[in-house]
Amino acid sequence: MCEYISWIEYEGKNYFITETDLQTKEGRELLKQYNNNIYHKDVVGHGFIRAYYPELKRMGQNKECTDFSSPKNFPHEIVKQIKAGNMKFAIISDLLDRPARAEYEKIRGTALAEYEKIQGPALAEYEKIQGPALAEYEKIQGTAWAEYEKIQGPAWAEYEKIEGPALAEYEKIEGTAWAEYEKIKGTAWAEYKKIKGPALAEYKKIKGPARAEYEKIKGPAWAEYLKIQGPALAEYKKIKGPAWAEYEKIRGPALAEYEKIKGPALAEYEKIQGTAWAEYKKIQGPALAEYKKIEGTAFWKLFKIKKNRAKEWK
Repeated sequence: MCEYISWIEYEGKNYFITETDLQTKEGRELLKQYNNNIYHKDVVGHGFIRAYYPELKRMGQNKECTDFSSPKNFPHEIVKQIKAGNMKFAIISDLLDRPARAEYEKIRGTALAEYEKIQGPALAEYEKIQGPALAEYEKIQGTAWAEYEKIQGPAWAEYEKIEGPALAEYEKIEGTAWAEYEKIKGTAWAEYKKIKGPALAEYKKIKGPARAEYEKIKGPAWAEYLKIQGPALAEYKKIKGPAWAEYEKIRGPALAEYEKIKGPALAEYEKIQGTAWAEYKKIQGPALAEYKKIEGTAFWKLFKIKKNRAKEWK
């Protein structure tokens, strides 16, 4: 996520977004993606800047700064636009001096209280509807899940009772066969390394035959391992397959029954919750927008008057 203020530096020029840019045809089109909300976190970010200046493509260096303690932290052209009130995308308390900040907080506090006076009861009304609806859904879903687990649990235990010993038997056979293979392969490899080691020139001369001798020993040992491991694995699968099929035969219908109960209950909850939430947003949305408008207007109106600005920004 980009921070305010963001800009892109490319070939000695700084690219950024102003309110004037947002009033152009291109700016208005881009702003539609954010419901025309200039306070959206991604508006005036690097992605937005590149979309507004397509000639940049992926070129240039992304820059951003959140330290407003001094205008020197920003390119001079951005400072000029801030002072002109053409970048009113956020509330930056560091831009105001202490008395102006106190005045802003007083206005903001009143506006916030007014917003909460509207939003609070609307949220309470939503929760009054949503809470019982969720409780009812959870009651139905919980009972259905308990019923499912009552069937699925014993079925899984039965499956493990059959599959567990079969797997243990397979691993016992496979482990012994693998150990035997490793013993033969290890001895052959050690012999190969013993021949390889003494001198490089001699090694190169006899490397081929030594390796061939190693492979001659390793090959039958591997074949012997597979001869034991293959049937053992097949036997394990022969036992596991029907046991799993039996488990699925019990679990499948139980899960389907659970879903049959849960599905309509969830749909009913979502219908109630969705309607209640839409009603809440219908009240809360405009109230929040009004609060933001009052907050933003008050801040930038104060900033417009030079004497209200922090010393560094006068």
